[in-house]
Amino acid sequence: MERCQESDVAAEPAPAPTSDWSPLAHPVFRALWTASALSYTGFEIRNYAAPLLMEDFHQPFHLLEGMKQYAFAASTLPIPLLVLFAGALADRVDRRKLLIVTHVWMMLAAAALGVLTIANLMTPWMLLAFLFVIGAGYAMMNPTLLAVLPGLVDPSELKSAMALNSVNMNVARVMGPAIGGLVIVAVAGREPYYVGKGLAFLATALSLVGVVFVLIKWKPGPRDSAAPAESVLASAWKGVHYAFTSPRLLQINARIFLFMVCAGILPTTCAVICKQTPALMGEAGASYLMVSFGVGALVGVYRMQELMRRFGVERIVVIGTVVCGFAILGVAEMTSVYVGCIAMFFAGFAWVMIPTNFNIATQSAVPAWIKGRVMGVYVLVLWGSMALGSLIFGRLADSVGQRSSLFAAGLGVLAGSIAIIWIRLVPRQIERA
Repeated sequence: MERCQESDVAAEPAPAPTSDWSPLAHPVFRALWTASALSYTGFEIRNYAAPLLMEDFHQPFHLLEGMKQYAFAASTLPIPLLVLFAGALADRVDRRKLLIVTHVWMMLAAAALGVLTIANLMTPWMLLAFLFVIGAGYAMMNPTLLAVLPGLVDPSELKSAMALNSVNMNVARVMGPAIGGLVIVAVAGREPYYVGKGLAFLATALSLVGVVFVLIKWKPGPRDSAAPAESVLASAWKGVHYAFTSPRLLQINARIFLFMVCAGILPTTCAVICKQTPALMGEAGASYLMVSFGVGALVGVYRMQELMRRFGVERIVVIGTVVCGFAILGVAEMTSVYVGCIAMFFAGFAWVMIPTNFNIATQSAVPAWIKGRVMGVYVLVLWGSMALGSLIFGRLADSVGQRSSLFAAGLGVLAGSIAIIWIRLVPRQIERA
C-alpha cells in the first residue's frame, strides 16, 4: 500500500518528553548502538591509517599529494554513486539481511586489506581499490541503518535515538585516530613500517564483528509495508521525486545543503591550518582541535533534549547555526591552539544539534513504505553538499589561502542562517515535539 498523505505524518501529536538515554532501555537498540560505536571507530581507524600507508609508498611529492586526494575520493565517491540505489534496495528487501551482507562485505574487504598490507603486497592502486570497495559497502549500509533505527524505539524517543547515534560518530571521530595511532606506534621500530598500518586495517575488520553478531541474533517483526512493484531504478526515482516534491522535505534538504556546503570543510581545513602554522603545533595541534570538537559534540548531545524542550527545534537550529558560524570564524583567525580549542568546542556543541535535527525531521516526515529511499536522498544531499563545499572552498583556498577560505565559509554559514526567515525546518504544530 504505497499511499500516505504527507499531512497524516505532519499532523501527529507531539510526543511526551523522554530521557536522553531512554532508547538504551530497548535491548536491540542498545546492542546495535554499542556495536555501532565499535564499527564507527573502526571506520575512523581506517581513515587515519590509509593516508599514512599512501605516504609509505614513496611517491614523488607532487604524485603523493594527488594520491592522498584520490584516497579520500575512493572512500567517499561510492556514496553519491550508490546511495540512491541503496535506499531503493532497503525498501525492497529484508533490511536486516541487507545490513548483514554489507557489514560482512566491509569486514572481509578490511581484513584482506590488512593481511595484504602486513604481507607487503599492497600497492597504491590496490589500496584505492580496497578503499572504494569498503566505501561502497558503507554507502549501501548507511540509508538502510537510518531506516531501521526508528523501528527499534518508541516514536517519542526518536530524537534521543538520533542524538545517541551522533554520540557514536563523534566519539569515533576522536577515538578512531587515537587508537589507530597507538596501534601504529606500538609496533614502530620493531616491525617493518607497513605492519602497523596493516594491523590498523585488521582492527577495522574486527570492529564490524559485533554489528554482524547483533544483526544475526535480531529477529525483527514483519514489515508494515509491501515491497515496491516497479524496478529498482524506478523505485529510486520515486524516492527522489517524493523528496523533492514534498514541501516539508524540500525545506529540510535546502537547510541541509545551506549548512553543510559551508560548514562541512571545518574538520579538514583546521588540520591544514595547524600544519601550515608552526605556532599551532602541527599535527598535535590538529589532534587537540578535533578532541575539543568531539567533546563539544558530546556536551551538545547531553544538553540537546533540554534545550529543545526549552526553546523549540527551530530556534535551536538557528542559534546553533549562528554559533557554529562564529566558531568557524574563530578557528579561521586563531593565533594559538588554546583559542582554536575553545572555538572548536563551540563548533562541535552547535554542529551536533543541526544534522541531528535534520535527520529527525526527515524521519518524522517520511512514511515507512518509502523511508529507505528518502533517507538515501538525505545521505546524498548531506555528503554531496560537503563534497561541493570542498571543491568551492578548496579552489578559493588556492587563491586566497586556507584561513581566508575558512573565514568565507564561516560567513556563508552565518548568511545561511538568514534562510530561517523563509525556509522552516518543521511545521509550527510539531516544533516543540
